[in-house]
Amino acid sequence: QFFVEVPASGKLEIINLAGQKVQEFALKAGKNEIRMNQSGMYFIYLTGKDYRTVKKLIVK
Repeated sequence: QFFVEVPASGKLEIINLAGQKVQEFALKAGKNEIRMNQSGMYFIYLTGKDYRTVKKLIVK
């Protein structure tokens, strides 16, 4: 479980190291709770009308 805060609604995609989409979430403006139970290393793509960000996520 982790939290993501975004300025406006958008989407979050969790991509594994093989480039496959593992999960996708709709985001609302403000703080969003994301639950991820599969251990591993992932890239998090946050995309909205006025923003686009990529982060690395490690789940133990």
